[in-house]
Amino acid sequence: MLNTHKFLKWYEKNKDKYVNIEMAGRIFGGSIDESPQKPREYFLTEDEFKLHFATTEVLTIINPSSFEIGSYQELIIPRADKVSFGWHYYGRSQTPENWCIETFELIEDMVQYTRSGPLNPMISSFTFQEGAFVRLF
Repeated sequence: MLNTHKFLKWYEKNKDKYVNIEMAGRIFGGSIDESPQKPREYFLTEDEFKLHFATTEVLTIINPSSFEIGSYQELIIPRADKVSFGWHYYGRSQTPENWCIETFELIEDMVQYTRSGPLNPMISSFTFQEGAFVRLF
């Protein structure tokens, strides 16, 4: 069973703050503070962690290895099988056709990246570098 104590401590300190999301070394929105998110609620099962943000955004992590707190009080998930971030395309109506998803699946030392929705759909892969698979700061 996943130890949630560190996550709960982080969540209590950050639920009213905006945080950046980094998945497989890539920051959502392209750069720090470009598209920070405000945690709203979370759901945790034995093999899945979901963190919902202020509007419709949701971060889903499949089989997170652990929750850690970094030296700058960031939340770190060192490894997971998969992480995805979904959101409604900003500036458009919140309808299913405007739902976007970025997914990073870790397969040994390779990351399979997919992007779907009204953005340019994309599939690519790259070597996972050192560091955390997911980081919220």
